[in-house]
Amino acid sequence: MDRSTRTDEERRHCKPGGWIECQELDVYARTDDDSFPADSCIRKWCEHQEAAAQKAGLTFRVSGESLKRQMEEAGFTNIAVQEFKIPIGPWPEDLRMRHIGEYQLLAMLEGLEALTLRLWTKYLDWSRTEIEVFLGEVRQEFKKKDVHSYWSLSVMFLLSIRRSLLTSRTDM
Repeated sequence: MDRSTRTDEERRHCKPGGWIECQELDVYARTDDDSFPADSCIRKWCEHQEAAAQKAGLTFRVSGESLKRQMEEAGFTNIAVQEFKIPIGPWPEDLRMRHIGEYQLLAMLEGLEALTLRLWTKYLDWSRTEIEVFLGEVRQEFKKKDVHSYWSLSVMFLLSIRRSLLTSRTDM
């Protein structure tokens, strides 16, 4: 389901004064210290994922500002956005963030193939063998302790909805 369809659903099910929380992960790995290698397989994977998604009419790129703008256009008000960094791997010094990074690394190592196969075979014309070889390289890079990668997570709290928009939507 795309964001505009979900926004319509949220609007339909939220009474005036209701609350909604949205969490969106930008599927483009980042580092704050330029620790990706120059020929980073992680970066290439992210770029290929987005290219395939766009061919499918989707996007995996999100930001708190773009989400906030979409929700304002849909009639929501009092929107608060918080940005978080979700580490990938056990590199953070902070113990809590290190644990989060370990779980995220496990999720990526286990889920990379499922996240990739359909999109790349259908929209990028990669063979399963090509994908498996490439994903092996991506997994190895994710495991490197000197690569300090993370995902950007936007958490948005929608505190109310304009009554006039709710009325106009339910009268249809």
